[in-house]
Amino acid sequence: MGIDYGTDFFKVALVAAGKPLDIVLNRDYKRKTQSVVVVKGDERFFGVEAVNKQVRLAEYSYPSVKAVLGRLYSDPDTQDYIKRYNPTMVEDPERKTPLFQQDHSTFYSPEELLAMQIQYARETASAEAGRPITSAVIAVPPFFDQFERQAILDAASLVGVRVLSVINDGASVALNYAMDKSFTEPQSILFYDVGAGSTTATLVRFTSDAMAKSTQVGVQSYGFDRTLGGSELDHRIAALLSEEFMRQFKDQVSQHVDDSPRAKTKLLKEANRVKHILSTNVEARSSIESLLDGHDFRTTVTREQLESLTEDLVPRFIQPIDDALARANMTLAEIQSVVFVGGGLRVPFIDRVLREYVGDDKVARNINGDEAAVKGAALHAASMSMQLKAKGISLKDIVPYPVEVVYGETGSDIVSPPLPPTLIFPADADLDSRRAISFRHASDFAVRLRYPADPTLPHTELSQMSITGLTDAAEGYKPEDLGQPLPKVRLSVLVNENGVAQLLKAEAAFNVTNPVPESSSEASNSESSAAEADSSASSESSSSTTSTALVKVPLKITSQALGVPALSADSKSAARKRFAAMDKSDRRRLEHAEAVNNLESYIYFIRDFVEDEVFHPFASPADRDTLASDANAFSEWLEDTGINEETPIYVEKYDQLKKGVDAIKLRHSEHQDRPKVVTQLQKATSEGLSLLERLAKEYTDLELKNARKDMNSLQQAVDKATTWLTDATDQQAKLALTENPVLLTSEMRAHMDTVDKAHKKLAGRKIRKRPSATASETETDATPKDESDDSSSRPVHDEL
Repeated sequence: MGIDYGTDFFKVALVAAGKPLDIVLNRDYKRKTQSVVVVKGDERFFGVEAVNKQVRLAEYSYPSVKAVLGRLYSDPDTQDYIKRYNPTMVEDPERKTPLFQQDHSTFYSPEELLAMQIQYARETASAEAGRPITSAVIAVPPFFDQFERQAILDAASLVGVRVLSVINDGASVALNYAMDKSFTEPQSILFYDVGAGSTTATLVRFTSDAMAKSTQVGVQSYGFDRTLGGSELDHRIAALLSEEFMRQFKDQVSQHVDDSPRAKTKLLKEANRVKHILSTNVEARSSIESLLDGHDFRTTVTREQLESLTEDLVPRFIQPIDDALARANMTLAEIQSVVFVGGGLRVPFIDRVLREYVGDDKVARNINGDEAAVKGAALHAASMSMQLKAKGISLKDIVPYPVEVVYGETGSDIVSPPLPPTLIFPADADLDSRRAISFRHASDFAVRLRYPADPTLPHTELSQMSITGLTDAAEGYKPEDLGQPLPKVRLSVLVNENGVAQLLKAEAAFNVTNPVPESSSEASNSESSAAEADSSASSESSSSTTSTALVKVPLKITSQALGVPALSADSKSAARKRFAAMDKSDRRRLEHAEAVNNLESYIYFIRDFVEDEVFHPFASPADRDTLASDANAFSEWLEDTGINEETPIYVEKYDQLKKGVDAIKLRHSEHQDRPKVVTQLQKATSEGLSLLERLAKEYTDLELKNARKDMNSLQQAVDKATTWLTDATDQQAKLALTENPVLLTSEMRAHMDTVDKAHKKLAGRKIRKRPSATASETETDATPKDESDDSSSRPVHDEL
């Protein structure tokens, strides 16, 4: 499956054998699900159900947790989230990351809340596929750093989802764009996405190979604004509404409206509604009942007010385009088109500003901007699967941020001269690639991986690695044995498909003169170097002639994460246990809801059923009155008790209604099907008797003796079916249509099955006719010769 996890909504797409790539509908039959989860005790609510409970259960509502993934509690992103949503949040004493507090003993990490939503996505996809779905490609913004990406991976692991790749959503959109296109010439296209929480520009080059029937999608650069999106407009409208409410009711309320979680939630919900109205109208009437302390709030917001509120954002909407072009050393004139995606572009002033900047002739909306990223993610998942064959589209993405190696020694020995940081992955380096650096050093040391200074990132230090084994290896050689005073150290670094940088391998290479012969314990670590030795053979022999060989020694790497710590193994284990309890609660709740819905639906069905004249001949007036009376009684009971009874009570009442309906339906269906099935049974018994009569004439005495058991079985099956059919037919003739039948098609089919099995077993035996010379002669003489027969095709007998 593919998942596009956004600030306000997440979407799921599925690709499976025998199924076309398409969006998965959630339990509300919607194509997207709100990125909010409401958790109260062991109960979890998603989608429309969560939104409906969000105001009443504001303190148990957790929206837009994407904003605090991979962040410390003290980070600006977290503090801004607290200011905007007013959650009850504390600092994790160990990780120093934010924790959402539900009560004095219950806390949730952002990863856990995200995991719940990923689990919901997996369950809906599994229901659609008809089998468990366990792997996914998850689309995230290209500016997600290593800590945010690791949080995504940790969240998925909590619910057993294997992440094939964390893909940049701009690259995912580009994959979707290429699905139904062929590029006769290379094209550079810029995808501009205004989402709920951010704005990105992705510059992509498309090329097609007609011979190979493949398309290459190569990301050239990204530009972005991490905090500029549709939600920024929501919060500014909410602030306007808040200010107006306090102006109207300042002296009549017990607190500021922004200090009430429930009122704050209502304001944000209303602000989003107003924004959508102003997308197509010049003004919007805002109305919130009982916003705070029982006061109803009403006001009007105009499009002019909105544009005035957001006037300072105009340059920020343009900047991602400029950044993407600058990083690729290109201009607007060099790109073929700008493709708009994302719901934020429905806001008129944003659309107008961008069209004026890039030119109407370059603007394109030839993809479904709301679903392009998730469909591209699903396509990428298919291309990574061994079971599915995807269209020939290959992706080359680039690293989210440059990565450099910083040298920091743990002992007194230092690199001489000191080494400056090495930029090992520049901004345009390929994702999922390895690079190596080499330098000379003779003792254990440490290195760090980090992003170069970036004002948009609160944390740039990624990890620190202690490299050991070098000191011991160097001390094993005398200075006169080394061709170089310092060994060469080689470090291999990977930025994997998820955008996570890690040190994979470290080794030291010694140029050794007169190495130990191959028969010694060190020989297995030696390999000849053509560049540094006259003859490799001399290093492999046991002779004592002077030679030089390259001896490689693997070094031990001990890693320590820096910045934002990932979830520990103990934290993951505790979260999984908690999820297991919640899963049981969810199943009970879903079973209860299903039982209630089934009963309600059946009550409405019965009201139509008792009026259906097709069934009137098979239901007495008393039957229909009983059904109608029970349905009305249960309907009144539901209105009085609601949904507060135990699940088995609803199931029992449903079964009671269904039993009465099923009896009437059975009488109707039996009456309709009975004649046909009676004929089929009579035919089966007749064919069985015919077979018995024929075999009695054709079998030899010995064959009759050997077949007696099978013949008796068929005879008994025929007799039993015939006797039963006669008796049941007589009984059925005495019954009215409104009485339960005794001549049942199911029993007739069971008798037919028994007769057929006995028939097939007997008919499958080999038949050898009784020997009779007279009969043979008579048959030979009496049989006329067909002159059209080929006489050469049958044997000729001179005598019988």
